[in-house]
Amino acid sequence: MSRAETEGTLESEATRRGLQGIVEELRRHGIHADVERDPLRGGSDIYIDLNDLDKLDRLCSEKRLSPEAQRLLC
Repeated sequence: MSRAETEGTLESEATRRGLQGIVEELRRHGIHADVERDPLRGGSDIYIDLNDLDKLDRLCSEKRLSPEAQRLLC
């Protein structure tokens, strides 16, 4: 899995729910992703299967993701 670098993750329930919503969106597009705790940074991050990075690049270039997902992942 590859960790998506989110902008300064502040751990809160709202942040985790927001990340989970983006993961659910990615899964609807066939991308294997999870929200997991990053032990080094102390917050949560989105982890994306390395085999799905090409799919993510395509979704980004076609602008088929929500504005929130575009901002964090593209």
